[in-house]
Formats: sequence, C-alpha cells, structure tokens
Amino acid sequence: MGSIYIAGHRIRDHKPYGLLTVSQVLSNSSDVGAIKVGLRLGAPKFYDYIRAFGFGQPTGIDLPGGKPRNASAPGQLDSGFGGLDFPWVRKSA
Repeated sequence: MGSIYIAGHRIRDHKPYGLLTVSQVLSNSSDVGAIKVGLRLGAPKFYDYIRAFGFGQPTGIDLPGGKPRNASAPGQLDSGFGGLDFPWVRKSA
C-alpha cells in the first residue's frame, strides 16, 4: 500500500496511507486512492463523477500558488481512464 504503478511510473502519496474510504481519499488528496477509484469505476463513470464534483473547473477563489488541474475525457489519456491530467499519462501528439 502507499503506491501504485501506472503507465510505467510509480505513483506515491506525500505520505503512506493504509486503506482509505473515498471521503478520506479526497480529504487527504491521495493520488494513489484516486487512481484506484478510477480503475475500479472505469473511465466514463470516473470522469462523470470527478466533473460532477467540480474537478477541472475554476473554483472562483483566487488562491496563491493555486492552479487548475485538467480533467481529461476518457480516451485522451494513455492509461485508458478519464482522470486528472497527470503529465505521464498524456498521449503524445
């Protein structure tokens, strides 16, 4: 636990977590947990959920150092699931 291999890269959270609920994945900002949820749900459903939750959309709050993340539609990522736009899963042009 605490890491996952995806698209040939080892992904780790900033600290190792044990088992997390979906709420804990969100509150701890767990990349590993988000990837595991995405893999279980499948591309279309995961994309629909993260968009409905507001990922990939401006917050309307001007935070220092904050930058919006992309939420890529299914089929736009090499990993095969619609999720947050991590650089190592982008399709090359």
